[in-house]
Amino acid sequence: MKKTTVYIDEKDLEMLKVNAFLLKCSISELIRKGIKKICMTDNPEIKKAMQSLNEIRQNFNNYSENELMGIINEEVKEVRKKKKSSN
Repeated sequence: MKKTTVYIDEKDLEMLKVNAFLLKCSISELIRKGIKKICMTDNPEIKKAMQSLNEIRQNFNNYSENELMGIINEEVKEVRKKKKSSN
């Protein structure tokens, strides 16, 4: 697991606190469950995209997660540069 920081509205935090108390779990656990619920979709386009990403990932088994993220970040920068230059 990896730690991250998010900013949420105070009202949303209060709702999370109440729900965590009622469900006898942590706020972090509620957030993780919410993320999983959002990411599990029946949308066929998203499912197809996720399948494609998994196939691509299999071609990069020799790379660490950090190396892959570096490659991805460089590609994202290139795409953004191209978009800016075409505008």
